[in-house]
Amino acid sequence: MRQRMKQLAAFWIALTLVACLPGYAAGASYQFSASAKANFDKMAGAASAAMKEQLTSQYNKLQEHYKQELEWEHKIKTIHANNEGLEKKIRNQIQMLDNDRIKQLESDIAKLKKRYEPVIKVYDTQRNQLNMIKAVKTSNKELIKVMNVSVSISKAAADHAKAEIRRQEANLKAARSAANEKKKELRSMLAEGASLTSKIKIAKSAIQASNKLYTTEGKLLSQAVRQQAAGAALQSMRKMNEQAQAINKQKSSIYTLEQQYSQLLTKVQLRMR
Repeated sequence: MRQRMKQLAAFWIALTLVACLPGYAAGASYQFSASAKANFDKMAGAASAAMKEQLTSQYNKLQEHYKQELEWEHKIKTIHANNEGLEKKIRNQIQMLDNDRIKQLESDIAKLKKRYEPVIKVYDTQRNQLNMIKAVKTSNKELIKVMNVSVSISKAAADHAKAEIRRQEANLKAARSAANEKKKELRSMLAEGASLTSKIKIAKSAIQASNKLYTTEGKLLSQAVRQQAAGAALQSMRKMNEQAQAINKQKSSIYTLEQQYSQLLTKVQLRMR
């Protein structure tokens, strides 16, 4: 946008330099300074009424196109900034997806293990003691019988504890897997925006090409005014308006693409819930 403003400002300043007087005051109004307007009017006044009307019409179109360009630029800048901010927010949310739930499950498992640690330890101790007693040939059978009962009771408690821990660990594994799958899905949805970004780049390239042509015609227009060649001036102004119209068409396309990306981001947000 700054480039286009410089191009248009340079064009009108060039007209003023031709007249060797103070130049056009650059701005969205596109009004000639008194001296520059007089120089332009001199050329138009020397032409036929029809030519003068066409020159004036083309000049007015330049103003209108520039006004439209400013409007498009503002709309594009606004929606692009919104999309950029929202995309960053969404990507952060995806990264943190289900983190709280997973951390809670991890904490629950740690507490569960600590809670059941004595139960499992009692079983391991009693089992080892029983094995040691059995290893002795002169072992007391009654003692072994009592120990077997104790080990059976502690084993049941330990098995229950281990099963509960495994169940919670399975929940944690499932939660992590589900979160990863959801993240993958959401990032895949965001990746669909790559085609929109590619089209925006193509549109921007087209705008750059039109800007170059616009600049070239601006120089030719300055020469035509210097030479008081109304026909050549009209031709250049027409070509400048053609490029200005093409630029606005591309900017309209960019805005539409930004709208589509905005809709995609909204879709991702809804899927994240």
